[in-house]
Amino acid sequence: MNAKAPQYEQRKYDQLPPFTSFLPGIAGLNGHPIWAYYVNRGQGICSFGIEDKAHAIMEFQPAVRAYEDTEINGFRTFLNLSQANKTFHVEPFSHEEERFVRNLRVFENRLNVEAISEELGISVEVNYFVLPNATYGGLVRRVKIRNSGSAKFFLEGLDGMARLIPYGILNDEHLNLANLLRSFVTVKRTSFDLPVFTLRSSTADSDRVDAIEGGIFVATYVNDTASEILYDRKPIFGEWSTLRSPIEFYKHGIVSLLDAPQVYANKLPCAFTPFSGSLSPGEELRLDQIYGFSANPENVEITFDFGQKQAEADSLLDNMLDDISTQSGMPIFDAYIRQTYLDNLLRGGYPVMVNLGEKPVAIHVYSRKHGDPERDYNFFVTSSEPWSQGNGNFRDVCQNRRNDVYIHPDAGLQNMYQFLSFVQADGYNPLEIRGVTLRVRALAMKEFNAWLEKQTPVNQGLINQILEAPISPGKLFSIERLIDRESLFEYLEPVNAAAHKEGYWIDHWVYLLDLIEGALKIFPDHAADILFGNNTLTFYQSAYRVKPRADRYVYQDDSIQQYDSVFRDEELYEQIGETGGHLLYSDGTPVKISVYGKLFLLAALKFSTLDNLAAGLEMEAGKPGWNDALNGLPALRGSSIADTLELKRLLLFLLQFENQSTELLFPQVMANFFMSIGEDWDQRNSLREAYREAIRDRIPQEVVSLSISQLITRCRFFLRTIEEGLSRARELSHGILPTYLVFDPDPRALPLFLEAPAKELKTLGSEEAKILYEQVHSSALYDKKIGMYKTSESLENEAITIGRIRTFTPGWLERESIFMHMHYKFLLGLLCADLYDDFFMEIRRGLLPFYDAEIYARSTLEHSSFIASSVNPDPSLHGRGFISRLSGATAEALSMWVMMLVGKMWFSYNNSLSFTFAPILPDWLFDGEGCIQFKLLSHSIVTYHNPLHRSTYGPTPVQPTKILISDDTRSEEIYGASLPSPWAEKLRAGKKLKIEVELQ
Repeated sequence: MNAKAPQYEQRKYDQLPPFTSFLPGIAGLNGHPIWAYYVNRGQGICSFGIEDKAHAIMEFQPAVRAYEDTEINGFRTFLNLSQANKTFHVEPFSHEEERFVRNLRVFENRLNVEAISEELGISVEVNYFVLPNATYGGLVRRVKIRNSGSAKFFLEGLDGMARLIPYGILNDEHLNLANLLRSFVTVKRTSFDLPVFTLRSSTADSDRVDAIEGGIFVATYVNDTASEILYDRKPIFGEWSTLRSPIEFYKHGIVSLLDAPQVYANKLPCAFTPFSGSLSPGEELRLDQIYGFSANPENVEITFDFGQKQAEADSLLDNMLDDISTQSGMPIFDAYIRQTYLDNLLRGGYPVMVNLGEKPVAIHVYSRKHGDPERDYNFFVTSSEPWSQGNGNFRDVCQNRRNDVYIHPDAGLQNMYQFLSFVQADGYNPLEIRGVTLRVRALAMKEFNAWLEKQTPVNQGLINQILEAPISPGKLFSIERLIDRESLFEYLEPVNAAAHKEGYWIDHWVYLLDLIEGALKIFPDHAADILFGNNTLTFYQSAYRVKPRADRYVYQDDSIQQYDSVFRDEELYEQIGETGGHLLYSDGTPVKISVYGKLFLLAALKFSTLDNLAAGLEMEAGKPGWNDALNGLPALRGSSIADTLELKRLLLFLLQFENQSTELLFPQVMANFFMSIGEDWDQRNSLREAYREAIRDRIPQEVVSLSISQLITRCRFFLRTIEEGLSRARELSHGILPTYLVFDPDPRALPLFLEAPAKELKTLGSEEAKILYEQVHSSALYDKKIGMYKTSESLENEAITIGRIRTFTPGWLERESIFMHMHYKFLLGLLCADLYDDFFMEIRRGLLPFYDAEIYARSTLEHSSFIASSVNPDPSLHGRGFISRLSGATAEALSMWVMMLVGKMWFSYNNSLSFTFAPILPDWLFDGEGCIQFKLLSHSIVTYHNPLHRSTYGPTPVQPTKILISDDTRSEEIYGASLPSPWAEKLRAGKKLKIEVELQ
C-alpha cells in the first residue's frame, strides 16, 4: 500500500449512510497547510480553510448540516451537453440526476469523486489534495471531463463554488452577519490577473480601522490555459437565491454569461470557471484549480506542473509512513498500520530533528487538535506557516507520542522530559500544549549579535523579533534569503509553551509512565542517568489552584457535594499569566528534581487524594477522566478506581529500583509532605492542603537528601493501603472492580465500566488476568452482536446527576457505545498479560481492519471515536462508526504493533548493549512464504522467516534461532535471538541494517 493507491471506495456513495473525514493537511516543511473536510455527498469537500475553523474559505458546518448542504454549498459542476441536435442540462453530482452513478475513493493524501453516465456517454472525475511546499496555502482541485461514449459532443460548463467566504470574514460572522458584511467585500486583481477575494477594511465597530492584508485567491487552468474566474452569482443563477439550479446559464449558455458584467458590490461572491469545447470519443477536458490564501497575493505566481505537485503530495506521506512499513500475509493489516501511524502523528506531531544550541531537538510538525464536523465543539489549529504546528491537549499529545521512542528514539526521550516538566508540584498539569517556539540562548547572545550583523538590513529587522519574544520555527524559516540558516540554530533553544485552559482532569498524568518505560527499553544503558540524575526536571507553575475542602464542599441533598473546585490566583496570575512559568526557589532559581524523584512525588500526591475507602482517586479538581461525559461525578465526590490502578502500576515501577543505593535531593517542603502521609483520609487532605499553600509561590531553598530505601518504604505503605482499598471496592461490585465510586452520602459503585478491567489487566499475572478476561467477556460489557466491548453496562437506573452521559441515548457517544480507544485498551491489556490466544481471537473481529466495512460505513483503516452498540434504539446504526480519526485508539494500536513485531524486551544492558527479538505473532499473519517484513526504528529492514508456518506462542511455538545481519560494510551470522554489540548500537543509532531472522 502507498499513498497513490486508494484505501477505500464507495460505489453510489450518495445512497449510502453519510460519513465525514478529512485530508491530512500536510503541506511539507516549507508549505502552508490548508484544512479540508469531506463527506460522501455532493462533490465531497464540505468545508476548507486556513489556520482554524474561524478562517474558513468554504463555510465550516457541523456534520448534520454538512450532510444536508454540501451538494448545494460545496463545489458544483454545471454542464450544457449538446449531442445529435439535443441539449442536456446536467449537474453530474446532484442526487436528483439519475442518469449518473457517483463513486468515491479515499487516498491517504487525496480524495477522488467521479460521476459516470453510460446513457450520456460522459464521466466527470474530481481529485483533491493540499498543495505541498509552496509559499502560500491552497486546495488543489483537478477535474477531468471525459467523453466515454461513442459519439462526439459539444460541451460548455461552469465549475467551482457557489459561495466563497472572502478573507476578513470569520466563519461565525458569515453565519450571523453576512448581510451586513457583504458591504465590505471587494474583488481585486493581481498583476498575474488572479482574482483576490477580501474586504476593503476591518469590520469591527471601533475607532481603529485597519486595511486587510492578504486574501483568498482562485486560479484555474483549462487544458493548461489560464481561465477567467466568474465571481458574480446573478448572471448564473438569476434571482433563484436557493442556488439549486443555474437557470440563467442553462437558458442562455456560456457566451451570454461571459458578456454579462461582473459586479461584486454588496454581494457575497461565487468562484466559477467557465469552459467550452467539443470532445470526441475518448477525449477529455481538464481543469486544474487552486483555491488558496496568501498574505501577499500580489506575489502569487503559478508556474508548477499540477501533476508533479500531486505526485509530490503523495511522496510526502510515503516518506513519513515508510517509518513503519509492514508487509505481512494480511495487506489490509499493513495498510491499517500505515493509516494508524498517519493519524497518530497528526495528533501527536511528526518529530523532525534540528540541531539547536548544544543538542538535537525534535520539533513535532503537522500536529492538530481533534476538531471536525463531528467534533464541532472543538477548536483546532493548523498554523498557516512552514513547519506548521497545531494545538493539543496534554493527555492526547502525551499518549499519541508514547510510541515515538520506538520509531524515533531521540524524540521519544525528549518527550519524556518535556511532559514530566509540565507536571506541577501539586500533581496536576496544564491542559493545552502549544507548538515549540525558539529564542536566543542567553549565553550565546554575543555570538548571535555578531551573526546578525551579516544579514541584510531587511532581514535584521525581521530576525530581531526573536529578541522581543520567542517565535515559531515557521516564522523564522519563512524569512527569505536568510544567510547561513544552519549556523543560526547554534544560538537558539526551544521553548515549550502550555496554558491551563479548561481545567485539571484526573487522568492526564497516567501516560507519563508509558513514556518512561519506553525510554528505558531503548536506553537501558542510560537508565541511571535518566532516572536518578539530579537537576533534570523543572516544575511547571500555573496560576490556577485547587481550593481546599472548606471552599469547595457544600451540604446539599443530604450529602456533602463539591462545586467550583479550581480558582485563579489573581496575584500569581499577574506574575505568570495564562501560560504559566516555573516553580522557583526564594532566590529566583528554578526548582529542579530527578525523574525518579518527580515520579515519587507524583505518586505521593495521587495517593493523598484517595477517597474514604482508600479505593479510588477523588475528582477533587472538578473534572473526571477521559470520559468527560461523566461531568457530574466530581460534584458527587466521585472517585476513579481506574486511576488508582494507574497509581498501583506507578508504584510497582518505582519498587523495581529498591536495590539502588542512590541518594536523591528534594526540597524540604516536599519531603515534609510525602514523608508524613498516613492512612487517615482527613489527615491526608489536611496535609495536602497545607502543602499546596506552601508551594503557592516561591518555596524555601532548603533541600534534604533521601535514600531510595526510604522512598521504597513509603511506596510499600502506599501500595499496601491501595490493595486493601481495592478489596473493599471489589465487594461493592461483587467481583469485577468498578471504575467509579460516588459518595452520596455513602459509597456506592456505579455500574461496571470497561476502563478499570482494561487497566487492571496490566497489573495482573496471566492466571488472574485470564479469570478477569472471562468475567468481562461474560458480562454486559461485551456486545455479542458487534463483537466488541462497550464503555459500560446499562446506566438506565442512574440519575442524570452523574453527568450528560446519562442524558445521551444508550449506545451513543460515551454512553454504552464501543469507544474505540477503551476497547483497544482492553485488547492491549490482553497482550500485556500474555493472553495471546485470547488476544488474537479477539482482534480477528475486534480490530478495525478485520471488521465489516459495510456495517462500519466508512473506511476500516480509519478509527472512529465510537461505534454505535447494539443497545442503541435505532437498529440501523448498530455497528456504524462515528466521529472520524484522531483517536487515542491509534496509540493503542501502535503499541500492539510494537509488541507483536518485536516483543516486550527490546534493548538490554549488561556491560554491553544488546537487542532481543521476541515477536508475538500468529501463524495467519505470515505470508504464503512464511515471511513478515517490517521497518525497525524507522531505518532497518527486518524479515522474519517462518518456514514451519507456526505461531511464535502456544504449545509448539517457533522462536528466533538465527540472525543474518548486514550493513554497507560487513555481514554476520548470529545464533540465537539477540543482536550483540556493536550491532545493537548501530541499530539504535539509526544505521540502515538488513536483518534476516530465522524462526524455528
